Amino acid sequence: MHRVTFPMHKFTILTDAAARPVIERLGLLPQLPDAGSFAKTVQYCRVHRHPTHWLLLARFCGFADIEANGYLVGAWPKDLFPAQVLDEAIQEATPINTRVTTRDLPLIDPNHD
Repeated sequence: MHRVTFPMHKFTILTDAAARPVIERLGLLPQLPDAGSFAKTVQYCRVHRHPTHWLLLARFCGFADIEANGYLVGAWPKDLFPAQVLDEAIQEATPINTRVTTRDLPLIDPNHD
């Protein structure tokens, strides 16, 4: 895994084309597998061990609108936001009547380059 840096303000990547490479660089893409045949599913991963940011990674699957499917990355500086910001973001980002899975990922080693 390579170190990924984020700006020191709230930062969100909303497009699949931009978010997927960031998740790959973090080495966490396997943590967001395809939801299979489930309709309207969002998988969230909260990452607490990034050295500077709280991270929220998401994969949206099974939505009729193809543009609504894909990856999302949210990053909040730890010195400006409490960890609860991740749960608030999940509530805001989740469409109504959607199957949701959420997990915590303590997988990022802040000492790893």
